[in-house]
Amino acid sequence: MNNKSAVVFAALAVLLSGCALEGRQPAQTYVLQAPVLPAATQPGHLHVKLLPPEMGTGLGTRQIAVIDEALRLDYVGQGEWPESLPLMLQNLWVDSLRQSGLVASASSDQSGTRPDRLLQLSVIEFNFHKAADRVTARVRYEAKLLEPASRKVLTVRQAEAMEPVPGGDFAKAVASLDRANAQAMTTLLADLANDLDTAKLR
Repeated sequence: MNNKSAVVFAALAVLLSGCALEGRQPAQTYVLQAPVLPAATQPGHLHVKLLPPEMGTGLGTRQIAVIDEALRLDYVGQGEWPESLPLMLQNLWVDSLRQSGLVASASSDQSGTRPDRLLQLSVIEFNFHKAADRVTARVRYEAKLLEPASRKVLTVRQAEAMEPVPGGDFAKAVASLDRANAQAMTTLLADLANDLDTAKLR
């Protein structure tokens, strides 16, 4: 690693330190964007309900997680989500499913139309990963489609994405995490498009 790269990485390591801004300004709030998806070629006919996501270790809060090479968990000191990560992601997935046209409706509440399918998301990774000379944004999902009455698992899909994190600017670091999430969601939704085909699930 050259001297310039070392300086950039050192600056980013400070930005991702949980105590970097302790006693200073309050944490800034960052929001994720739903990925822009191509419209479905044929409108979906299923009503899908999203269950509360199952979260990996340390991911169930508003704090933004950082994992080091020894797999130690920490949180950034100068940024947080506007609400708990599971709630934010659940809402993001509902919005994306509605926008995609893959389903007749998508919701996360108990009221409304009886669902044809349940979608159980597991958020395995959603964090920054610090290595010796680089930082990456990592997102990894598992998605299960369930039959509502029996909770029988119909399909299981997985998707993951990684994005390099530029140094020196935490907003750009969060943008890398946002891009990784958009990639993972887009991949997973493309796979789920086949699973949500009514004929294939009869």
